[in-house]
Amino acid sequence: MAFGFRKFNCKYASTLALLSAGAFLLLNSQAWATAPTKNASGVNLSKSNVGDTTLQIAAEPRTGVNRRVQFARGRSSTTIKGAVPLGKKDTYIFRARKGQTIITEVVWEGDRVGGDNDDQGLSGFSFVWPNGEVFQDPQDGYFEATSTGDYRVVVAQPYKLTSSRYTFKLTIR
Repeated sequence: MAFGFRKFNCKYASTLALLSAGAFLLLNSQAWATAPTKNASGVNLSKSNVGDTTLQIAAEPRTGVNRRVQFARGRSSTTIKGAVPLGKKDTYIFRARKGQTIITEVVWEGDRVGGDNDDQGLSGFSFVWPNGEVFQDPQDGYFEATSTGDYRVVVAQPYKLTSSRYTFKLTIR
């Protein structure tokens, strides 16, 4: 009995393997991307070129928590405990009226890895006005609402810390 073998083309086999892996990743909503880019809707994407084929895979989102802050009835202050890994962001959205004072404080539980722990450094949060203007790493947590609308605080590790846990306190007067 004779067996025949066909010539095996590695280029097409690797393309087929990547397409199969891409389908698996898309079906499982996961991807291991090395060079993410954002599409028009803000979703991170990874492109892999193999021969004449471009495979676009949805990558893991670079955001963590995205939530609206609600105060308990009769209260003007709230404390939120969270954790955000390096490279991710937690976003807190809240409403304030023009002229109100907004007081924010983010306290990290961990110590700075490979740095001077006595150094004040970066605050680890950004304050965003309703018009989209961003105040990056403010050292003072007092802001006056310049207009009525939705404000945001975006919390992100300013550098590698021994713990990703933080406490975010928000007061509006």
